[in-house]
Parts: sequence; C-alpha cells; structure tokens
Amino acid sequence: IVRFLANTRIEPHYHKKTREIFYVKSGNGILKLNSVEYNCKADDFFLCEPGDVHEFVNATSEEFVILIFKTNEEEGDIYWVKE
Repeated sequence: IVRFLANTRIEPHYHKKTREIFYVKSGNGILKLNSVEYNCKADDFFLCEPGDVHEFVNATSEEFVILIFKTNEEEGDIYWVKE
C-alpha cells in the first residue's frame, strides 16, 4: 500500500525487470506512464511493464492511496529519470 499525502509525488522512474499492477484504492491522482497522463480514481487498474517510465502525482488536498502488486522484483531495480 502506498499513500500519497496531499500535494506529493513520486519522481519519474522505471524498472528493468519488475512488472507492476497498480490498483487505486481511494482518492484521485495522476499516473504519468510513458508520457501519457491518466487521471486516476478509485477502482482503476494500470499495468506497468519493465522499461515503462512512470510517476504518480497527487495535486489534491486529499490522500491518494494505491495498492501495488509486483512480479520479478529485485533489490535496486529502480532507475530514476532526470527531467
């Protein structure tokens, strides 16, 4: 479970091996996935394949909560992208 407090974000990054499934549990936020912006709301699902550049933005005054399911996760498999 990842909880984004009001007006927070996780910077753009990708994984070389990890595949992620995001389930939006509550709140509203933005998922930027390979330069496409998706407005997220409760009960939305998203698939993030290895190599997909992604970030989350919570530009609201409410908490934004997602569940992240991962496969092939390895320590250190996160690569930050400079903007």
